[in-house]
Amino acid sequence: MALDMPAWSPDEARAMAVRGNLAKAARRQKARDEAANLPALASSLTFSQECLALTRARIKETFTRLGEESGSPKCDGQRLNWLASALERLAELERILDGRPLPGSRRPAPEPSPSARPAPRPPAAPIARQPSISPPLPKVDQPSTTPSVAPDDEPDEPDGIEYGPID
Repeated sequence: MALDMPAWSPDEARAMAVRGNLAKAARRQKARDEAANLPALASSLTFSQECLALTRARIKETFTRLGEESGSPKCDGQRLNWLASALERLAELERILDGRPLPGSRRPAPEPSPSARPAPRPPAAPIARQPSISPPLPKVDQPSTTPSVAPDDEPDEPDGIEYGPID
């Protein structure tokens, strides 16, 4: 048994498409209006500069908490340890955001500006290669590389040791 689904007439489909397009256009306009009403920053800070400022503020706050905790009569060692490790992580983040290298490492050289680059050199003329002529070498009598003593048929025996039958 099949259920009959109501069919959309072309006029109904057209009316629903118009309603959907109007809703989509209204959402886009609302997003544009909200973006235009956002407060503009007084200075144009980049994201990394904003993060750096927030990190430095958090470091100051952590220093204050660390000083208060260490000066209190009931000094909690675990809380001091937490604050000290948080301060270490914040200091590392601040160093990275500020662009400072690790101690002992070199800062990368700044890229030269396009106006500071020297003009390219014209290609050099090819060098004509001349055949090398070496003077003749004098003849020298070379010593013979063959051994002067004929090899023995018997194997060499170490001095002082005689090989023979055992009595």
